[in-house]
Amino acid sequence: MSKYLILLITIVSCSSGPYVLTDKTRGVEILKRAPKDQADCEVLAKVKGFHKEGSADMATNMARNAAADMGADSIFIDDVVANGGKREIFATAYKCN
Repeated sequence: MSKYLILLITIVSCSSGPYVLTDKTRGVEILKRAPKDQADCEVLAKVKGFHKEGSADMATNMARNAAADMGADSIFIDDVVANGGKREIFATAYKCN
């Protein structure tokens, strides 16, 4: 019984948190180019994601989650910084028409 409880706790802890994409976050597109026409896309904010173990994907997921929380539908990754084992993503969050 206790090993099933440990398994359940492990599954729940891995399925939540800042690195897991929600349904809302899955709709946040990663743009290949920053929008040039401000009539099409409004800049909402700068967002940041990080992962202490160096995963760019996990850091990007964190940035997408932050963007989704403020109503963005797109992000453009401005910079990726590797600092030792840590990876940081700096992005601009957009709401596009």
